[in-house]
Amino acid sequence: MGGPVLVYGVVFAACLLGIMSRPTGLLAVFWPANAILLGLFVRAPSLATWPGWAAALVGYVLADLSTGGEVLTTSWLTAANLFGVIVGFRIYCLLGSEHRRIGDPRSVLYLLVISTASAASGAVIGANVGPVFMDQSRWIGAVVWFTTELTHCMLILPLMLTLPGPGRLATAIESSFSRASVKKLVPVAVLGLSVLAAAGLGGPGAIAFPVPALLWCSLSYGISATVVLTLATTLFQLLFMIPEVPYAPGSQSHTLSMMSLRLGTVLLAVSPLTAATVNSLRRDTLRQLQHAANHDSLTGALVHGSFVEKAEALLSGEKRRSRGLAVMMLDIDHFKSINDQYGHAAGDEALVTVTELIRQNLRQGDLFGRLGGEEFGVVMPDVGRDQAQMAAERLRCLIRDAEVGGRKGGFRVTVSIGGAMEGPECSGSFEELLARADVSLYQAKHAGRNQTVFAAD
Repeated sequence: MGGPVLVYGVVFAACLLGIMSRPTGLLAVFWPANAILLGLFVRAPSLATWPGWAAALVGYVLADLSTGGEVLTTSWLTAANLFGVIVGFRIYCLLGSEHRRIGDPRSVLYLLVISTASAASGAVIGANVGPVFMDQSRWIGAVVWFTTELTHCMLILPLMLTLPGPGRLATAIESSFSRASVKKLVPVAVLGLSVLAAAGLGGPGAIAFPVPALLWCSLSYGISATVVLTLATTLFQLLFMIPEVPYAPGSQSHTLSMMSLRLGTVLLAVSPLTAATVNSLRRDTLRQLQHAANHDSLTGALVHGSFVEKAEALLSGEKRRSRGLAVMMLDIDHFKSINDQYGHAAGDEALVTVTELIRQNLRQGDLFGRLGGEEFGVVMPDVGRDQAQMAAERLRCLIRDAEVGGRKGGFRVTVSIGGAMEGPECSGSFEELLARADVSLYQAKHAGRNQTVFAAD
């Protein structure tokens, strides 16, 4: 019963919020319930069951009746609200998961199309708002319903679809504040000034004043932040600019002005959202390219160049510490024989198995890379000699006892490990430490393999 109760509570609260913005005898200026319900069901399809839809129905009806609504009018408005949500949800079910979270530039186009379909569907039933609330025709009522719902969907749905979960949201907020700087706040400051200028100057074109600042924000921040800023900006315009439009019962000019402003807010939302998704996709692509350039494609370990670069940076910082730094080289014993006996696929599987065992048993700050072929490197900062030798021996034993699956049955592999220490009494460059570890590795192999040898201080 937790799901339907949640749906009821969300819909009831959202309806009350919308009713608070409803002038006497008119439609609500801000009606978030439909977009929130649609976003909730898209984010959590398991809630969109018959009990879930029934709970939403009860939420709509009780919210309106408890604030003085008439039964007939409430039933008709609820039918229009739910019909639009149903149409939007059914279309969203046809899309992939990446579009339900606005993870692609095309997602914004789909969002606009679905919001249009949802708003138009609700307008078919909600067209009677024209003669009932506005002293105008059903056609004008349909236009008002459509533009209002389209605006709310384009404002609220992105927030519902991109908002992180509670845990991730707290982490994101904490991270944003910890890395905040005056330079990063400039786009937000410019956005605030543009909104104030729009409110002060007024006029039909004022609604577009914040667009350049919103585009700047979309290129400076992530999708979630852009969605929040766009929502806040447009809500300000809806609440403080639309009420300034002169209203006269039966006046078609008022209706057209409302439609123009609401469609303007839709376009206002589309541009920064599209820019934010394109920028996010670009960042993800660059991140993937950087990862591919720095990591081995088979094992996921750092490639030789990246491993050395990071190790040198780690060593330069480690020299300021009181404890030492350990450099290890690990080599799979008789690797050529494994390839010859079991095949290259089995050899690759052995590399992956060894990599996983090493990675799982290193600390968070340790470095791990593939130096070439069957040879790996490990850097452990802030350790003493005894601790480093124990860690190396533990890795050797774990690899020795692990079984690798092959096409001709399981087999085992062993590794030889050579290590060298950097400390107050034994310093040097990373290349020198790596060379000393290489000499120790040679000694381990010469002594019979499957051994650990550390260079003398």
